[in-house]
Amino acid sequence: VLCAVPYGTYIFAVLGAAVFLYSKDFHRLQRFTWTFLLLNVAGFITYHVFPAAPPWYFHSYGCVVDLAARPSAGPSLARVDMLLGVAYFRGFYGRSNDIFGAVPSLHVAYPALLALETWPYLSRPLRVVAVGYALLMCFAAVYLDHHWVIDVLVGLTYTAVLLSFVRRAFRPSPAPP
Repeated sequence: VLCAVPYGTYIFAVLGAAVFLYSKDFHRLQRFTWTFLLLNVAGFITYHVFPAAPPWYFHSYGCVVDLAARPSAGPSLARVDMLLGVAYFRGFYGRSNDIFGAVPSLHVAYPALLALETWPYLSRPLRVVAVGYALLMCFAAVYLDHHWVIDVLVGLTYTAVLLSFVRRAFRPSPAPP
């Protein structure tokens, strides 16, 4: 259940970070949203150029590519739904249009981006929470059988590279003389 927390909240965390940055630093919010967009575009392209099955698919179907396979929350998140008496993860992941989109892990990329872009405005305890959330997501992605370790590493790499690119492209303009 602990590992389901970041999986169930990551979209809300991204939206919360955007609202937070809007109130603190609009320029940083722009970098955050451009990086978020580029992460999604890069992920979409990678999913279609290099389709990769998540571990739950491999454990269910082996190395056979079954294009008729139904999207799934996987056994781990299905157990969380059953334990809590809800269909949250089944409803969310059961509607996926791309089973073979494990690389990169955008689940990991989003909390990493959130921690990096909000960092200057966070108190020490909130920095611990942001880093803990990102690390818990990395662990959860593998533990819940949704990503391989390489997917996590590629997701973190995409975040670092794209954020670096956006930071160079969107430097604040100098103050007028």
